[in-house]
Amino acid sequence: LWAGVGLYCLAQALESQAHYAWSILAGAAIGLMFLEQLDVALFFGLVLGAYALFLAIRQARASHSWWKPCLVLLTLGAMGLLFSFSNILSNYRINVQEVAVMQAESAEEKWAYATQWSWPPTESIDFIAPGYMGWRSCEAAGPYWGRMGRSAGWEETRQGFMNFKLENQYLGAIPILLALFALLAAIKGLPHDQAGAGAEHSERKAEIIFWSCAAGLTLLLAFGKYFPLYALFYKLPLISTIRNPNKFLQVFQLTLGILAAYGLDEALKYHRARTLRKS
Repeated sequence: LWAGVGLYCLAQALESQAHYAWSILAGAAIGLMFLEQLDVALFFGLVLGAYALFLAIRQARASHSWWKPCLVLLTLGAMGLLFSFSNILSNYRINVQEVAVMQAESAEEKWAYATQWSWPPTESIDFIAPGYMGWRSCEAAGPYWGRMGRSAGWEETRQGFMNFKLENQYLGAIPILLALFALLAAIKGLPHDQAGAGAEHSERKAEIIFWSCAAGLTLLLAFGKYFPLYALFYKLPLISTIRNPNKFLQVFQLTLGILAAYGLDEALKYHRARTLRKS
């Protein structure tokens, strides 16, 4: 909820005249994300922060001035910190205690603990075929038979979890196709784009490419231990204390929804352009 509100306010803060009011609201919404699941809020915050920087650079280039975008970012960051500082501090203290307990564990044990719930890439078929891998663990009608949640070394020792999953990640074929159509329209262009080529079309193309990159990156990070470069992300400060890379799927769902909206809009424009040409 707060991620969506923050996203809207963020765009308004950098594109409307009332940028101070919108930046305060955006910072408050982003800060309120951290009152719930701190780790998921951090993942959303990484994407929203990147989007804020993307918008700020675009605004600065268009206006040939950096003071307004920088002021918006500073206001946004200050408000976000104001709303989230107390919860972040209390969770940081808890994490410090957990890290102290984990000091005796080996690097391999810490890695296995943090990445146990990584999203297996082969199970992405769940996005369009719900229940293909089973519905959930302990479900009599369709028990989950995939690999998510499997304990390290289970194949050899048969100790720990064979798997464990309590939800389905169905997204739907139509949203995915619309998202791909949006990316295709941005890269190759469509006939209706040629007539309206200009600054607005370039900005729209940049937005679609940004959200496509965000979708691809968050999906790869959701793969966790199955994605070779996740080990680099794992070495960033505090990331090693966060479990379950599959939480990135929540961010991926948001980015895919944005792309699907762009795709639907492009499809409607394309249909209208064809209708006008025929008439």
